[in-house]
Amino acid sequence: MTRETSPNEELGVDDGRDRNSVASVEKAMALLSALARASRPMTPAQLANALAMSQTGVYRLLRALAKSKAVERLPRGSYVLGSLAQELASAFDARSRMKQAAAEAMIGLRELCGGETVGLYTQINFGQFVCIETLPGFARNRYLEHLNRPIPIARGTTSLVLLADMWSHYGSGFVERYLRGVQPHNPTQPIGQHLEQVEKAHLQRYAVSHGTRLPGLSAIAAPIENELGHMVGIVTLSAPSARLNGHAISAWRPRVTAAAQTISSALAS
Repeated sequence: MTRETSPNEELGVDDGRDRNSVASVEKAMALLSALARASRPMTPAQLANALAMSQTGVYRLLRALAKSKAVERLPRGSYVLGSLAQELASAFDARSRMKQAAAEAMIGLRELCGGETVGLYTQINFGQFVCIETLPGFARNRYLEHLNRPIPIARGTTSLVLLADMWSHYGSGFVERYLRGVQPHNPTQPIGQHLEQVEKAHLQRYAVSHGTRLPGLSAIAAPIENELGHMVGIVTLSAPSARLNGHAISAWRPRVTAAAQTISSALAS
């Protein structure tokens, strides 16, 4: 596993500000972990003692964390985890549940589709999504996503499914305005052509693309829905375009949509 480096690190420059920022984040995470493990609210003095930190440093961290609602100060001056921490925990639980529901279907899909790579994605905000699980393909020539790294909703098969969901909720005009906003991410594809692909994904309930996000990579994707019929994830089968050709797409596309339906059913049960 590699660690991302800052520009100064790459140039061999010792940047004390970076080290201080990292240290502050580590201390804030330790403070949140202490509150999460505690069976009752904790005072700043108790936190300072538990973390071997100065009370001044603990007060400073608590004030900063309270602004983002990561912690909440109670009337008598003790602290508990705040609403932000609860939102993060809920999102983590939802992703864990989806991964658990999808595990068997993803393994089966890979076996039924030539041992190609299978990914599980979810939207994180109005403009981004992430891969939360991936099953590497058996072939040496394959592409693997970085887990939990934000990806812009712009081009590619998974993006088409997300844009099709926008189409369902807000209409074609909204999607067109959205695509014009992200045009710099995809300067070679005309808006009209992109809209046609989104409309097709909207009508068919799946998407196929070839090299639109990464040259030489093709994929098939289908939406995963919860018990209310709301899209909560996407399952994607990806492979080099030479292997995911027209014949393979005809054979494997029904298997991708069936896997998405199986995961949806598991989530609803």
